[in-house]
Amino acid sequence: MARVLKAARQTLIRDGYAQLSTRRVAARAGISVGNLTYHFPGKQSLLRALVQSLVEDYGAQIERILTDVSNKGPERLEALVDWLVRDAASTPTMRLFRELWVMALHDKAAARAVDDFYDAAMARASELLKAARPELSGSERDKLILLCAMISEGSSVLFGTRRKRKISSAEMASFAARLVKAQLSP
Repeated sequence: MARVLKAARQTLIRDGYAQLSTRRVAARAGISVGNLTYHFPGKQSLLRALVQSLVEDYGAQIERILTDVSNKGPERLEALVDWLVRDAASTPTMRLFRELWVMALHDKAAARAVDDFYDAAMARASELLKAARPELSGSERDKLILLCAMISEGSSVLFGTRRKRKISSAEMASFAARLVKAQLSP
């Protein structure tokens, strides 16, 4: 199953949603179409599983960053923002999420899956932030996590296809991380 989800992700990144088919994913995964459709009867069930795997992957990375004991509380969130911005501007992530956004415009199931991804990822980040920074109110945590998501998604749009801007994505990642850290400082 992991191999199929990896193949589906690679297909979206390399070929786009228009080319995402059970036949293409099966070929990329090295399995028969029948075997793939046994687990995923159609494109929508494959998409739901792919989005769920993204939630798990992002949740695991967020957890690694926010539970890293080598960083203190504010530094953990600073590291998270830095990673989110850098990841969002990377070619694979930019291509993957732009394809997901396009799918969401035309397919209700895809829209629900993408919205669920963001909700689940932000809820998990908020839980982890609560453990790292228990003094923050729920509202403060949720606003901070939403701000991080907005910064991250904006990075994908602004730096995803135009790598060179007046200010680099790396500089902006560092700047955004410092802003978030400053917001958390007493």
